[in-house]
Amino acid sequence: MEQLLQAFEDNLIEIKHKSRATAKHAGTHARHFFCQNPVKDLSQVTTQMVADHIAKLQSEGVSQVKINQIIWALGKCFNFLRVKGVALPKQKYIKRKALSPLTEDDLNKINYMVNRYCFEPVRSRFFVFSFMFYTGLSVRQILVLSRRDITFKDEPDGRQCVLQITNEDINRVIRIPTNFRNNLQYHFRKFEEEINAFNLTIGKINYMCRHINKKDMLDGRRIYPKLFRISWAVRCLEQGVSLQDLQRLMGHKSIRSTRRYFKLMTKDKL
Repeated sequence: MEQLLQAFEDNLIEIKHKSRATAKHAGTHARHFFCQNPVKDLSQVTTQMVADHIAKLQSEGVSQVKINQIIWALGKCFNFLRVKGVALPKQKYIKRKALSPLTEDDLNKINYMVNRYCFEPVRSRFFVFSFMFYTGLSVRQILVLSRRDITFKDEPDGRQCVLQITNEDINRVIRIPTNFRNNLQYHFRKFEEEINAFNLTIGKINYMCRHINKKDMLDGRRIYPKLFRISWAVRCLEQGVSLQDLQRLMGHKSIRSTRRYFKLMTKDKL
């Protein structure tokens, strides 16, 4: 067993191009699993055995980020042993957490984390997440958006306003909170437009997502740019927007791509 685990570490270094520290870390997780679950033959490893090991770590207060690292290490180790000819069950060892759309409370946490932990000048551009959350635009559309394409119109009640986005590819009218409109206008006045409305690139957006995921303040959920667009689509369906209209707004060629968002709706909204 020790020889196989040592070969597993060497495989990560030579084949997967991982650093010595990363390989040693993964080997430690694998050794800990086999110490807690002694087996005479590796073919005795079952799905329930791995699931119980992860549940025990969760009960001990291990963070979700650490557990994700352990799952990655065990998956790499089991795949390596299978390649070496060891009989292992061909099953998914850990059932991934179902995707859940973001809420406004989640959005407030995300904005707080970016504003608190990210460096300038990215920190001052955290409104891009709120913009994607309320408009449902993709990153590709955000990166080509200009400020002259964005106009605001006040509503009589004063709590909401109308946001209109118009350019060659987009023609969208959306109601947004007035406080978000005020923050967005303040951002536009403070920073001059350079490359696009938010002066962002895909690298800077991914940088903000990585910092959010490191802090693990959303119950183990990982944040990525498309999740804001998915959350917007689910909210549209919950508010009664038809599939055909949502397909046109999302720009999907096939309605099958739009229909999958029904699975993410809350049960009381179906």
